[in-house]
Amino acid sequence: MPLSGRDYDELRGLFGLGPLPQVSGQLAIAETIPRKLVSNNAVAIATSGAMILVAIYIPQGVPVTNISVVGGGTAEASGSHMWMALYTTDYTAGVTVAGRLLAQTTDDTGAAAIAANTVVTKALTAPQIAPYSGLYYLALSVTATTMPTVAGITVTTNAGFQGLLPILAVTSGASLAGTAPATVGIPTSVANIPYLFVS
Repeated sequence: MPLSGRDYDELRGLFGLGPLPQVSGQLAIAETIPRKLVSNNAVAIATSGAMILVAIYIPQGVPVTNISVVGGGTAEASGSHMWMALYTTDYTAGVTVAGRLLAQTTDDTGAAAIAANTVVTKALTAPQIAPYSGLYYLALSVTATTMPTVAGITVTTNAGFQGLLPILAVTSGASLAGTAPATVGIPTSVANIPYLFVS
């Protein structure tokens, strides 16, 4: 279902955006949350082998080449897979996240792909031009014995708040290894919201 102009305005407000995408350094063109609000350096992501998807507003026509995440206080250890991906979203009755994969980064099979307190930037295997103005989801998946933490925020676990649309962050999948799924499976809303950005 297409979004109205009011929907776009609400999304811009949700993500702290003005008329143009908010810039956060590293030539960022859009971010999951305004950088000035990031207050937690120990945000947990999905369990090993699953993915966390975080909402982001991207205007139509914006080129998306890279996705970045900021490692938190705990570095990844004994890892075998790490990738990020860009998904569309779909507002369908009863469905909170029904995205399809636009592109993913290469799979980083290093043992410590996300170092502590470090910006990690990965290029999409196929650069994208945002096909519409509105909500997308950035995915991050790590398979490791010691899962890294990342910079971000933690919101209330209040069930009513968690159920508000658009959903801010969800986890999905299991044993994904190095490949982003073509569509998002049944998601679980979470309170941890990593800070990711595109450039």
